[in-house]
Amino acid sequence: MSIQSVNLLLFMSFRDLAYLRLAQSACQIWVRTPMTFEEYLISKKINNEMFKTGEPMLWQEWYNLFEQVSPNSFTGQKLYLINAIRRKYQLKEAVSATSASTEVKPTVKPVLRPKPKM
Repeated sequence: MSIQSVNLLLFMSFRDLAYLRLAQSACQIWVRTPMTFEEYLISKKINNEMFKTGEPMLWQEWYNLFEQVSPNSFTGQKLYLINAIRRKYQLKEAVSATSASTEVKPTVKPVLRPKPKM
């Protein structure tokens, strides 16, 4: 921290410091790690390896475009094409992990007894 920034902090009021901290936290929220093209394809349930080997020219074209625009913009541009590619190169998810957790447990009904009359 330089002397100039220390002097600036000394002359700032507590309210200004609160706004500064709020602005810094807002900047940290908006600065995120960019999504890779492979992560994007997984989020759209497209098998990256099958797509890359099946249609390398289209994969490379999409990859180059994805590197230049945001994921939302890419989805807007390729919305109808993504569905066709998703059907062609579906990502198979692990079924064994979900099958263990989806076992049906028998439900036990409570026993209802009549109330005694007094």
